[in-house]
Amino acid sequence: FFSNMASEEQLKQLDELNNAAKFQEAFTQLTNLVSSHPDDPELLYRYARSHYDIAKENPNDKAFAEEKMKKGFEYSEKAVKLNPNSGPINKWYAIMLGALNDYISTKEKIQNAFKIKEHALKAIELTPNDPVPYHVLGTWCKSVANVGWVERKLAATLFATPPESSYDEALKYYLDAFKLYPNFPVNLIGIGDTYVLLKNYAEAKKYYQQLIDMPPRSESDKNYQQQAAQKIKSC
Repeated sequence: FFSNMASEEQLKQLDELNNAAKFQEAFTQLTNLVSSHPDDPELLYRYARSHYDIAKENPNDKAFAEEKMKKGFEYSEKAVKLNPNSGPINKWYAIMLGALNDYISTKEKIQNAFKIKEHALKAIELTPNDPVPYHVLGTWCKSVANVGWVERKLAATLFATPPESSYDEALKYYLDAFKLYPNFPVNLIGIGDTYVLLKNYAEAKKYYQQLIDMPPRSESDKNYQQQAAQKIKSC
């Protein structure tokens, strides 16, 4: 008898590799497991996460990152169709939708905006102690508040009520994530950037500095630290 689902032990091992930032090892294991269990949503969302992680580890290889983000999105979409009532699955679908923004048209971005918000809110409802969906919503609010006039006009033609937000709302979600996980590198960037947009440079500096002082656990952490070191200069 062969189960079409991965075992709890296999999932635990994959999460341990992810937590230890052994992204390539996790990716290799997932590639094998997904080929044996192509309809296991628990594996599929982890495979989406794994695509995201290895793309983030190689930020300078744009073609590689694009290919991995697009493929990862497909796995996250399949996972959410198979199990729409899982917090982590909704979270990773929202993250992968957001990750597509670098590779799609403005019209598609606007069309995806409501979906990102909907799935991030659902993830919060299902797993309220996970900091990541709050961070996703913070980024969503910041990008919607930052939308230019042309994009706003386009959004008004696509939706009766276009997406709306503010930097204050973005900050609220980022700080919610911070309360749950203070040493969350990309969230510290989000808080710092939002304080800059609100012209509160002293607070921005504090969060950038916290990130700079942290021991990095991966290449992407080092990348965020370099960003913070650049950004703090203008505070």
